[in-house]
Amino acid sequence: AIDKSAERIRKARGNSNILYLQADCIDFWRLLLKNSFFPDKHYLFFPNPWPKKKHLGRRWYGHPVFSTLMQISGHLHCRSNWPLYIEEFKEAIRTLKTHHVSQSRYRPKNCITGFEKKYYASGHELFYFTALKKKLYEASS
Repeated sequence: AIDKSAERIRKARGNSNILYLQADCIDFWRLLLKNSFFPDKHYLFFPNPWPKKKHLGRRWYGHPVFSTLMQISGHLHCRSNWPLYIEEFKEAIRTLKTHHVSQSRYRPKNCITGFEKKYYASGHELFYFTALKKKLYEASS
């Protein structure tokens, strides 16, 4: 689990099967690519959507690191309470033509993050998408 916030990392600790890292994802993802390390699955849980139009470049799909993220992600999974974020992210991935993308609403059986728990408890609809590299998708079909 990676987060820039030391406080969120401190609160999240507890599962001994998870390595918790305080890091900037931008630098971390670039290091993964540079060292040819490709996680089997990659999860983005409730990333900051930067909802103002002027902040599009801060959203992962509008940031210069987007291509790096997609190169290292064979199977990417993203959850959010903001449907526009999910839709725009999904469309950005589709433009690459490298991943098969699907999306849906969901109701968690067990909330994974504090954000998910907070939004679910307050009655927000929750959304997710999965993006699977086409060669992996075709092999699993």
